[in-house]
Amino acid sequence: MAWNQLANNIKGTLDTAITAVATSMDVTLLSGSESYPAGIDADNPIYLTISNPVNPLSCEIVKVTAVTGANVTTMVRAQRDTDAAAWAAGSVVSLNLHAHDIDEMRAFVDADGNVLLPDGTAAAPSLRFSDDTDTGLYRVGADEI
Repeated sequence: MAWNQLANNIKGTLDTAITAVATSMDVTLLSGSESYPAGIDADNPIYLTISNPVNPLSCEIVKVTAVTGANVTTMVRAQRDTDAAAWAAGSVVSLNLHAHDIDEMRAFVDADGNVLLPDGTAAAPSLRFSDDTDTGLYRVGADEI
């Protein structure tokens, strides 16, 4: 499973208004803002929040799969239970941690803090090393690793 990328302190504003069906947007990052993470693509997206500067609870989350500098060149609208909307120039664009991100991580830890791993195989063990992905531990069957 590929998780979306996260980074700290990324915030900007829309340069021009966008419609509810736009699939790109021109963004100016604020002074002091970090840049988007490297390597954004369909397998390594970021999820940006577009919000009203006067009412931040009025927002839309978009899945971003391509950028050029600060501009978003490919995005999928209305993500994570939000609705696509038209946004005015000056709307806030930010990279945030969402409840969905936490829910994905919770799938690997139970309520008692135990780490949950899939069974794995000899060729692809559940617990493995980053430089040697076919060496590690996997579950053969009940009570056997």
